[in-house]
Amino acid sequence: MAVIIVGANDVTALNGIESSARRLGAAVAQLRGAGAEVVVGTCPDIGVVQAIPQPLRSVIRRYGLQLAARQRAHVRAAGGHPVPFADTLTPEFLEAPERMFSPDNFHPSAAGYELAAKLLLPEVLAALGEWHGPLPSPPEVSEAADANGLTTRLTRALRRG
Repeated sequence: MAVIIVGANDVTALNGIESSARRLGAAVAQLRGAGAEVVVGTCPDIGVVQAIPQPLRSVIRRYGLQLAARQRAHVRAAGGHPVPFADTLTPEFLEAPERMFSPDNFHPSAAGYELAAKLLLPEVLAALGEWHGPLPSPPEVSEAADANGLTTRLTRALRRG
């Protein structure tokens, strides 16, 4: 069993979306070729990181969501099991950033990593044939992130004003 977690550092390096996703797919294919089951936590929603100033946060959020979508496609194509962190972690990080982020306000805290591990566990167990029953089905687009996006916040402010 191999578990790969994509994080914020993968976005801040600003490699090309398709080339980055292709490299991840190749790594998954290589691991699968060696007989491993592979579960990948795809790129999280970097837009939840309050330490990144606006408007950069909105730009990097969009980039990260596009990267996550391409990662999901390449991981599946290579026979891996993607877990969409952008869709599943966002609500918790928006609701309790002081608990979910480490003191640098960029990387997850122990609680943030614990949540990520809990989200990965069903896919890991399913890949190993140890999960009995339907897998949780995460949303394709994070409603919590969209509700907190710059455009949505500006629209709400204009309606109030």
